[in-house]
Amino acid sequence: MHAALADRAVACRGAAWGPVALSHRSTRPQWFQHFDRAWANPLPEGTATDVDLVSGSWEDLPASIRPLALHAGDLGHRQELRSTVDSPVRLVWDSVVGHVLAWDPDSGVAVLLRNGPPDGYEQVSPLRFLVHWTTLAAGGVLVHGAAVSPPDQADDPPRGTVILGEAGYGKSTTTMACLARGWHTCGDDAIAAFPHDRGWSAHSVYAAVKTKLNADEPPPASAEVVTWRIHGTKRAHLLSSAHDGMLVPTIQVDSMVALNPNLPATAHWRPLQAAEMRNKVAPSTVGGLAYDHLSVLRRIGQMASETACVELARRSELHRTVADLAEICDAARPNHSSSHA
Repeated sequence: MHAALADRAVACRGAAWGPVALSHRSTRPQWFQHFDRAWANPLPEGTATDVDLVSGSWEDLPASIRPLALHAGDLGHRQELRSTVDSPVRLVWDSVVGHVLAWDPDSGVAVLLRNGPPDGYEQVSPLRFLVHWTTLAAGGVLVHGAAVSPPDQADDPPRGTVILGEAGYGKSTTTMACLARGWHTCGDDAIAAFPHDRGWSAHSVYAAVKTKLNADEPPPASAEVVTWRIHGTKRAHLLSSAHDGMLVPTIQVDSMVALNPNLPATAHWRPLQAAEMRNKVAPSTVGGLAYDHLSVLRRIGQMASETACVELARRSELHRTVADLAEICDAARPNHSSSHA
């Protein structure tokens, strides 16, 4: 399928996160060039890539290529194809919209085929499964969380924290509150975390921050921030590195903060053991991914064991949440962090 589509596909921008570089060509650029504005780090021209994606419509395949005969019983919880368990190939199939995404780690080729254009969510967080697979293969882990960093730092990259929690716990709202007060982010909802010789770094993948229509915190006050409605319940606010540095490519992770709306709003933040943090992070991260759950759990556990872990109540006033995060970042910050920059 990849070879049949590649020769007549039009080049799209592609993206990079951490050590992963993705090239993208499409036989339906009018469908998939929307992805280009969603990536936090568009691929610079001439960059060597290790993931070669071709996207298109099922109608673009020649008649000589017959798709796999798939049935619902062949699929796992996240539409992953169980029959590839002994193969390195990763494949997911959403039969409702006719969406197939497959990746072969041995060759680096990937294929995305659909019956129609991607929906609003895909246009602000494209290729989530492919990002997950390739991040894991590169030694990192895709985490369901946001990364933020306090303002006015001398460190490069800036140091900060990863905010974690189930859907609806306030990650996006908290991120917006931080941005309104001069903080930086390298991702809302999904960040790629990679280990290195000095700890862990969070890398931006997507440029969009998603909020509910009636969110407590408005989008950042910048004429350049693009906002649009996705489905009927949320808005996407597209940032870029040009927006007063709000979106940065990397944040050095000193701590992990688990939001807990079930705690009393006046409760002080408290330390967590690494195993406790892993258990809090796992459901929302692992449950949304296809393949490699045990590897994801191990990476999250490793990250939690090498950073400060904290549980934070959801405050009734957002400025207090931001003040708590500043206190947590300051407490977790190494004494000589500037020497490691």
